[in-house]
Amino acid sequence: MQNKRMEPDFNNSPNQDRRVDRVLSSLRQEYVVVGKTRVRAWHAWLLIGIAAGIAAGIILVANQSGEVEMGRAAEEEYQVPVATPLQFKESPESKMVRDASLSAIRLLSQSGDTTVSGVSSIAGSELEQVLRQRRKTLEALIERDPATALLSFFPKSVIGKFPPAVQDDVEQPVVIEATIEVFHTDDFQNRVAAYEYFLKRGKTRFQFYPVGAPLAVSSGAKVRVEGFQLGSKVVAPIADNTFQVLSASPLESIGDQKTLAVLIDFLDSPQPPPFSQSQGPALIFQGPMQAFYKEASYDQISWSGDVIGWYTVPRNGVDTGGNPEWPSYGYDLYDPDGVYAYIKSQNIDLTQYQRLVLLAHHPLMQGGSAFVGKVDLIFNGTNHGLSISSVGSLDVYNQPSSWGAQPFAWTNLDYILTHELGHGLGVLHADSWECGQARVLYGKQCANLAYGNWYDAMGAGYRALHFNAYFKDLLGWTSQAVTISQSGNYTLQAFETPSSAVMAKIYHPALNATPYYLEYRRAVGFDANLADPAIAANQQGLFVNWALVAPWVPPAPFSRLLDINPTSSMSNDWDNVVLQKTGRVLDAVNGILVGPVLRQDPSSITFAVRLFPPSCVRTGPAVTVDTPPQPVAVSPGGVHSFNIVIENRDSLACGTSDFLASVVTPPNWSSVFASQNPVSITPFRGSGWISGEIQVSPTAPAGAQYTLRFTVTNTASGRSVTIPIKYIVQ
Repeated sequence: MQNKRMEPDFNNSPNQDRRVDRVLSSLRQEYVVVGKTRVRAWHAWLLIGIAAGIAAGIILVANQSGEVEMGRAAEEEYQVPVATPLQFKESPESKMVRDASLSAIRLLSQSGDTTVSGVSSIAGSELEQVLRQRRKTLEALIERDPATALLSFFPKSVIGKFPPAVQDDVEQPVVIEATIEVFHTDDFQNRVAAYEYFLKRGKTRFQFYPVGAPLAVSSGAKVRVEGFQLGSKVVAPIADNTFQVLSASPLESIGDQKTLAVLIDFLDSPQPPPFSQSQGPALIFQGPMQAFYKEASYDQISWSGDVIGWYTVPRNGVDTGGNPEWPSYGYDLYDPDGVYAYIKSQNIDLTQYQRLVLLAHHPLMQGGSAFVGKVDLIFNGTNHGLSISSVGSLDVYNQPSSWGAQPFAWTNLDYILTHELGHGLGVLHADSWECGQARVLYGKQCANLAYGNWYDAMGAGYRALHFNAYFKDLLGWTSQAVTISQSGNYTLQAFETPSSAVMAKIYHPALNATPYYLEYRRAVGFDANLADPAIAANQQGLFVNWALVAPWVPPAPFSRLLDINPTSSMSNDWDNVVLQKTGRVLDAVNGILVGPVLRQDPSSITFAVRLFPPSCVRTGPAVTVDTPPQPVAVSPGGVHSFNIVIENRDSLACGTSDFLASVVTPPNWSSVFASQNPVSITPFRGSGWISGEIQVSPTAPAGAQYTLRFTVTNTASGRSVTIPIKYIVQ
């Protein structure tokens, strides 16, 4: 995609500098230094301000290199998104696995020799039974709670000591390079998204259970995974050193998308179906969905194809537990519901299509699902890339959208079809970023809100529908994007109509990154609902989306809308989110100031942007040591594994840092690291995983309790975090 780089109206204008200086000066009068700071050089005072309508801030002292040392209070102000920490959740399954593991280790060593030859035939037979039952329970635990399963695995040093005859029943350390497939399910009513992942290597397909941070990747990406395999299941922590995207998948989102739609019902589906097969083409290919994509993509994409059905799956639409069981797609090697056989019976060759949509008629099948991007499947012996989406809620298909009424024809079918096809194109959700009252970007209460962009069909779509600027850029629909790479005044045209400048992205050369995307929306076309008086103020300013684009991270197919005017700590104050008139958004850490709005009319908006040197803000790493509930039970002479999850919370300007882990153990105990240590971690979205083992002293008395101290140190800044973990000898 070619982006048009526009020259600003002026460069380094003294007037522009004075305006920024006045903003900083006024904030300096209102704020005082928080926390303890130390000046290491004379260079400058840097103020990071936050007030109502201005991004979160604190006062910092910068040295000549731009590095900032922050006290504890200040660190609470500067926060970046953090990954979901691992948690061991005790359950009957986890207890059974742990008990079986202890029994297996006891049987392995009962002869006093932990080599294969030391296992007697009697002990070996019992060992096989114990490990077989453990595997069955562990596989169920992996499906329900992969994090707890990962923390229940045998230490690596123990795995290799089991006899070859039982190795298939024991999890094995693996490194796999494969193609990832991402399957997504939408529960719009509860605003809950669920994901399933698969790894495909040649003709082998693994179920993949990532643990930790959510994956920001589309189907078709080539990845490298370091984790554990048990049968067809692969479990791995998500960190910079255990999960790498080797190459992103190309998003095929330009031109006509030939699509096959299959109408499906079940033995227990209400009859007659909600609409006939002959009505399908008009509803799917000639309705609002088609018009939406034509407008939102600036006529870059269209949809055509065929509709077949109704096909009745020879089973009920619910499982034995009363839960909906959606229809399964099929291909040469897999066709549990006969959908692929039915397609072939209609003399249809799926290799002639780019998209497959299954429309499921059952009262319990609400919402939809999709693979995010295309997956490679085998049809008639040919490997073919195809996106697959499922659409439900057909019992109310022709009713006005339950996810936000629009001032034009827009039904439940239109919204769900548009949303699921968007996933098929390769994007995830348009989320939002909530930091509480009077905070925009940084703060200890910040959280991601799923479906949180109310102005985007890939979010909740309550208020407006156009995809956000970042998604349009990612999908290749915005060849006329404005790239802002220096201070100046810039002009955008209305977002909904084709023009020479429909969006802007702020690229900071000093960061080599693009953290912000800007839009100017009007009540036009599929954004017509912006004329509603309750939200009409959003036509008077700039929408700001936060989505890091940088060479060192793969493009993440999700975005976060910022609320520039937060009025409460609730997630429902999103009726007025834009940067208006004299407002300014200051991200002093990354060296970006947006605003004020200088001119605005129904067709365009002109605003100022100031770029200045970003600051390296050093904070302590976020560290989690994952073990079973404390005190951790160990046996004399036993081995216990541990996992350390580290997140680099420094600002982008600090660059990559090495993090070194160490363990202080009691006398005659020892620790060994089973993975790379130290580990290099990038700021923002960066995390590291360090695993190791504790060797318990053979003479440790039963009932004794010990505290081991796990420390992680950022070798670049010297900042460290220590986590105490209690152990008990049994």
